[in-house]
Amino acid sequence: MSHQNELDKLEAERARLQSMIDYHNPTVDYRNPSTSTTTPSWVVGLCAGMLLLLGWIFVSGVIAGEYSLLNVVALTIVLALMALTGMRKITVFGIPITVFELIFLVPGGQTAGEPQIRQRLADCETRIKKLKERRS
Repeated sequence: MSHQNELDKLEAERARLQSMIDYHNPTVDYRNPSTSTTTPSWVVGLCAGMLLLLGWIFVSGVIAGEYSLLNVVALTIVLALMALTGMRKITVFGIPITVFELIFLVPGGQTAGEPQIRQRLADCETRIKKLKERRS
């Protein structure tokens, strides 16, 4: 009966850990942590519209003689490098975060302590499997 008692405690612990992960990551499947959330279509549309507007401003500025073509090319390269650098993942206090999230203090990325909770969940599931194998 002690195996059943331990099994019940482990399953309760697993449910608790899964609910903690689901609470902080409601759209991420806890069985497959590699799944990522998708960007909403309105955000993609907004970014595409902003890029088109910026391109239109550059082209009209070059045609009107406000900007030289060299300045537009240089600004395009600088903006592309800033975007590339801003999307880069770094680790701050053990939490992976992008440079943009750090600069603008936007919460995102992984919750503090999540890797440890995932490890505890994996250990718990391993012990549950061993107990079930021992029982059968």
